[in-house]
Amino acid sequence: MSITTTLRRGGVALGCAVLASVTLAPAAQAHEEPDRRAKAIAAGWLNTRLDDGLLHAAFDGGSGPIEYADYGGTVEAAYALDAVDRTRLLPRIADALRGDVDSYITGAGSGEPDDRYAGPTGKLLAFASELDGDDPNPTAFGGTNLVTRMEALTTDDGEDAGRIADVDVAPYNFCTGPNDTPCDYANVFGQIWAARGLLNVASGEASAAVDFLLSQQCDDGHFPTYFDASCAAGQAGPDATALAVVLLSDYAASDDALATALDEAVEFLVGFQSANGSFADDQGLANANSTGLAGWALGIAEREKAAQKAAVWLRALQVAGRPCDGKLARHRGAIAFTKASFQDGVEDGITALTAGEWQTVGVQATPALAHAPAPHVKLGISVPARSDAGGTLRARVSGLAPGERACVGIGKQVKAVVGPRGDKPLSVRVKVPGKGKKTVKVLTANASAADSTTAR
Repeated sequence: MSITTTLRRGGVALGCAVLASVTLAPAAQAHEEPDRRAKAIAAGWLNTRLDDGLLHAAFDGGSGPIEYADYGGTVEAAYALDAVDRTRLLPRIADALRGDVDSYITGAGSGEPDDRYAGPTGKLLAFASELDGDDPNPTAFGGTNLVTRMEALTTDDGEDAGRIADVDVAPYNFCTGPNDTPCDYANVFGQIWAARGLLNVASGEASAAVDFLLSQQCDDGHFPTYFDASCAAGQAGPDATALAVVLLSDYAASDDALATALDEAVEFLVGFQSANGSFADDQGLANANSTGLAGWALGIAEREKAAQKAAVWLRALQVAGRPCDGKLARHRGAIAFTKASFQDGVEDGITALTAGEWQTVGVQATPALAHAPAPHVKLGISVPARSDAGGTLRARVSGLAPGERACVGIGKQVKAVVGPRGDKPLSVRVKVPGKGKKTVKVLTANASAADSTTAR
């Protein structure tokens, strides 16, 4: 389903005589109702990043950025867009992935075609078995039988039965196995994707894959990033835990052990959330990736209060696409990794080397924004009756949704503001550039403009 967005803009004229309060735009929904705009513009930005169905990123090659196709990020983008009912580009994504299977799930792109990557195979199997049109065929996706390929990368017996593992992966400088044996990059994230894919096709390996995943869960309910990782205090992070809830909740009703594990995972997420709504990674850094995945999971688990808090925190990092966003102004809907990342973007824009980070945040945070609350009053701005030319005035802005970014000011002298969590109007100090009638405006990410109103 396509969601159209509108832009709200209100204004008042400021003169030496009288200035009146102004309220514009139609009445908005109650706080308890979601504001569809946040997820819609996030999905819209993701759509602009897909080039012939693929996301691209770059790394520093020394003499300049070297671009590569981000196949894994593209699959995640497909799931994010599907979660917010923006499915128009899914066929193009499927065509792009179908045309380059080996470059994603094998080492063909680096001259090692016999290398087999388990995590990417699981992720592609999940996509091919449910998002590739009305009649998906993962046994012949791009000429590859992803079902048998994934089953071949799933351990058959022993204490590791069900564990996914890479095959014949040549060691790199940053990864060498014991006695220079081939590396295995498989981890819990890949295990979750593989479990989803195998469940989708009712594979005989699915049950073992799920059982092995559950064996990795810690007593406090969280899933670590790596197999057999320490569950010691301070090692926890929400990312893999949230992904398990997102991808496996559909199958919990038919598997009591899985249902119990996901219930425990949700309780961990609720307890792990900071008071401001954010989630920190296992290094203690509050960021939009972790918060996005956790908020998405909490929404699926119908923990609406916690999901809403996460969405409000995320929205404060979402670009409104207005003048105070600097070089980010043309990226309406993008979401920054952290506050520092947002400020870097204001100054430098989204560069070839930072695009991958912004895109990753987008795919993980867009579904969480579905729980962003709407404002409960009309958008409006009011100012004092008189103000000194060249000085400042205090404007009162109402009608911004919690966490919603906007620009407030006169002419080009606008400043960024964020909608408060409570019901009180936002107070903003605005510079008055010289004498005469001035228009004080508030600009949001809403796409259609209302006329400003003058009162003397």
